[in-house]
Amino acid sequence: DDCMHGIGHAAYTNLLSIPKSLAICSEISEDSFASSCADGTIMEEIMKSPNGLLTSGFSVKDCIYFDNNAVISGCAKGMSQQNVNLGLDLTQSCSHFTDETIYKSCAHGFGMSLAGNQASGSSFGTTKNQYQDCGEIQTCVDGFGWISYMYFLDVEKASNLCTEYFRKSYLESCIETVILASRNDKNELRD
Repeated sequence: DDCMHGIGHAAYTNLLSIPKSLAICSEISEDSFASSCADGTIMEEIMKSPNGLLTSGFSVKDCIYFDNNAVISGCAKGMSQQNVNLGLDLTQSCSHFTDETIYKSCAHGFGMSLAGNQASGSSFGTTKNQYQDCGEIQTCVDGFGWISYMYFLDVEKASNLCTEYFRKSYLESCIETVILASRNDKNELRD
């Protein structure tokens, strides 16, 4: 999965075109790998941007025009970073995606983006409304927990970040995802 994500980064680095790079991701037959590739493509342009926003004019609505649902899913997930940076809430970020699987991928990316901004000390502010919206969707909270761990590589610090933002229904899920990420990081998960 990480390798396919890297292919998405490399495709964009070499082609400097999101549509052309996503077309490469569309050629990957395994859905989770195609999705990861698409996410890497979007992430690469955002990382190269001087302001944390896409510079090509590609928008979240443009994700919908691909024939491969896995690529749409990865595109939606990747676009969440820009949407969080723009201060959009979860509904504004993901409402373009009516397919439940794609919507969940977008929500997962939204949670990951919130956690990434918070854990990295990003200059992009996040809003209370963004956290409230995320706290209502399981996959968003799971994305938050996963990236919290990946930034800190410390269960306690990541769990504390969950506790800071999710005091109600999904706090336990966020912490469980932190622990799952920790086990995955330590190669304790087996098929």
